[in-house]
Amino acid sequence: MNVAAVSGGATASEGREAGFTERLRSGFESFKEQAVDCTAGLLSGVGPVDLKAPYGNDYTRALCKAVGAAGGLVGDAALGAKGVATAGTGAALSATGVGVVAGAPAVALGAAEVTAAAAGSVMHASNLSSATTEMRSANNRGSGAKGKQEKEQVRTHASPERARNQTLDEVGDLGHGRQPTKGTLHDAEGRINGFQSADGKRGFRIDFDPEKGAHYNWYDWSKGNKGSGGRWGAEYFPATKEQYLQMLKGLER
Repeated sequence: MNVAAVSGGATASEGREAGFTERLRSGFESFKEQAVDCTAGLLSGVGPVDLKAPYGNDYTRALCKAVGAAGGLVGDAALGAKGVATAGTGAALSATGVGVVAGAPAVALGAAEVTAAAAGSVMHASNLSSATTEMRSANNRGSGAKGKQEKEQVRTHASPERARNQTLDEVGDLGHGRQPTKGTLHDAEGRINGFQSADGKRGFRIDFDPEKGAHYNWYDWSKGNKGSGGRWGAEYFPATKEQYLQMLKGLER
């Protein structure tokens, strides 16, 4: 199978020449997507608004949310300690009898800081708790981690190359005994639309849905079926029907 051709019908020679550049671009795109989703998580952890992961990296978002919430708790502790110190200084000044008026604002400021710290700690503790739950849920779905999966893992990518690389990463090396699979519906009927391992437990195919668009469907049943250790998913990417058909041609080379 010409791996590069899977994403656009390129020849083997062109695929080798473009491989390094594709990997760099794919790596940058992956880093960008993870960074954006992590930023959403950090903001969700430190603030009152729960932001979603734009690129669907839910595990990354939840992990960064936990980091943000933990950082918020550290800040709350520091603010609370500062408030206690400020109030104590004000109280001491007031106790002299000479600085009663001057000490009052310090006492009020310290009390306000302690109150803000207490409110912040409640919010950040709640965010940390929800982040832990979300990490566990994302892990069970297989989103961002290869754990026990309960639902289909669905992601959207900026390019066919990124979706292809993610698919190949999920299924792993199919081995020299890999076998082509043929479509049974519509334009893919009777045509090679993917590949699977010799034992049929791991593989992928390229599909096109008029409503959802082009995507890779992949599966890994090497450790069980759905809900019992198996993993499966769909990687969507922007492509017209004509481009999809060209990709099918690429699989036949």
